[in-house]
Amino acid sequence: MLKQSFILFTVCSLSLFAQTSGDQIAFQKAMSAPTDSARLEEMNNFITGNPKSNLLPNAYAVKFQIYANLKNDSGAYFSVRKYLSLLDQSQIVPALNAVAFEFAQRMFYIDSAAVMIDSAISLYKKEEPVLLNTKALILFRMKRYGEAMKIQERAVALLPANAMVDARYVSLYVQLGFIQFESGRPLNGMQKIILGNLVLPKQGVPTDKIDSLLMTKDFVAKDVPMLRDSLYRSAISEYLKFSSDSAMAKSKLAVALSFNNVFPELAQTYGRDAYASAQARTIEERSGASAALGLTCFNLKNYQDAEWYLSEAAKYASPNETEIFMTLGQVKENLGKKQEAFDAYLDGAMGTRSTSVYDKLIELKNELFPTISLDSIIVARQAAALQFTPEEFRRTRMELKKNEYERIVLAELFTGSECRPCQSADIAFDYLIERFKTSSLAILEYHLHIPQPDPLVNADAEKRGEYYSVNSTPTAIFGGKTVITSGGSRLMAKNKFFLYSDIIERELQKPATVAVALAAMIKKDVVTIKASALATGKSSDLRLRIALVEDEVFYKGSNGIERHKFVVRKMIKSPEGFSFPKNGKVTVNQTVNMKSLVAELEAYYIKTNERFSKYGATLREKKTNIDTKRLAVVLFVQDDRTREILQANTVKVE
Repeated sequence: MLKQSFILFTVCSLSLFAQTSGDQIAFQKAMSAPTDSARLEEMNNFITGNPKSNLLPNAYAVKFQIYANLKNDSGAYFSVRKYLSLLDQSQIVPALNAVAFEFAQRMFYIDSAAVMIDSAISLYKKEEPVLLNTKALILFRMKRYGEAMKIQERAVALLPANAMVDARYVSLYVQLGFIQFESGRPLNGMQKIILGNLVLPKQGVPTDKIDSLLMTKDFVAKDVPMLRDSLYRSAISEYLKFSSDSAMAKSKLAVALSFNNVFPELAQTYGRDAYASAQARTIEERSGASAALGLTCFNLKNYQDAEWYLSEAAKYASPNETEIFMTLGQVKENLGKKQEAFDAYLDGAMGTRSTSVYDKLIELKNELFPTISLDSIIVARQAAALQFTPEEFRRTRMELKKNEYERIVLAELFTGSECRPCQSADIAFDYLIERFKTSSLAILEYHLHIPQPDPLVNADAEKRGEYYSVNSTPTAIFGGKTVITSGGSRLMAKNKFFLYSDIIERELQKPATVAVALAAMIKKDVVTIKASALATGKSSDLRLRIALVEDEVFYKGSNGIERHKFVVRKMIKSPEGFSFPKNGKVTVNQTVNMKSLVAELEAYYIKTNERFSKYGATLREKKTNIDTKRLAVVLFVQDDRTREILQANTVKVE
């Protein structure tokens, strides 16, 4: 899908250029001017002083926004035309669409907007819902409602199934609703508008505005509340019908209904039902349901319950989930707990300096800690958040049947020393090592050349990444099937740890149907590995895989992580491993000559430098030597049809 917002397109372009442009500082200086007129002057100075800058399109885009704010139509129009003229062919279609949409939203040069969107549609050469949506908006602004409806109906017909309850697409249905509302089908249109209120309540139409709109269609004032409630019931029914997860849908409905001040009792019922259902789900889903119920209680001014549920959600929430901490802070303030409110706002400022949170912090800081700087308080809180020691996991004994064994879960992490978002996952895996013994958890960390060459990568790690079709880091995979791809800064490590731990603990509740044995020793630089596995049932798709790992490697890449745990150095025999014979029992006796392995890594190092040098990048450091005192072996049995890992084991090389 193409981007809709002109402002969003500008910012995305900026982030792309900012990585490589040496004049970013000058641009940011111009952007930080305190007023529109000062920013305009600084932006003109930037354009004059940097005539060949890659940021010139952004500069003219900013000038358009400033001129539009100042109601200077001619200046705005000239700036946006200049912006478009500086773009290359790959950017022109989304840019034309974004500008045309912005013009239509502002009721600004509508005829020019129509020409731009027709050009974008012609250049794109196939029907695209976002382009059609913009064209329909322009026709709607021209009051050509019949044409607008036909175009918008084509746009929504191209959307995926269940799009009407998907936050990414619902705006197209809402626009269809406004068109229908003006085209003789007001009730059909209003139901779509209300559905948008349920999916994106904070961007929706307020209840009093809905009532006013209905009254413009000659509905009797006293009947309007009843009619509006009826439309809400229909929209709720549609929402639940098209939602794939009813518990999650009820959580979202609870927040939306309470925010819109409609059916408060139903909002509470949905919120509590979703919360009860989530108790049997993952920690992420439990935290989400707690947050939704807390927000619902807050919207309904039930501050005591809101405090309890939001506090529960905040324990496991990411630092970037500002709304949870912001609302919890407001609840605490409403209950007269200013110190606790300050702490909640402080947690909300850990990941991002949201203006709303920062303003609250300043206000309370001046009252509670007038002599201390806010920045020093935040820095101290961030440092304390990184001082985290996980509790040791205590496994309960399972009642096992014949041919069942206690499961050891395999956690695999695809990471990179040059990958900044990998910080949270890398540290979270370190926490996992502290929490779980090897009798419960085996760990493998594969380094990949994402986004830059990494000296801890090897050919076997790359092959393993291809096996799972990994194309981004960090990617954490548990038991071969549960995949988590999101990352973040160090401050998110604890949040990731709780998420990963919850997945592992759930996996540990399942018995294994494969028995394994593993031993490894080193003598005169030769590692001898003896392993066996016995599988009950069908074994034709099973593979026994063995990895030789270095349990700690010291290397500091650009992401700042210095200690890398359980780094895969080689997959024994090959990444494909060993097949199972028909009797379900496989026995392995393999040796690895460490000098030969180092030579193999050396050859890979040379090949990698040749591979990346043509792109102007090389490995910063050689990490081909291996500390033989830090070697361990990890074994696992995997079903190649389902990717599920049935059993694992870890031993230190003696």
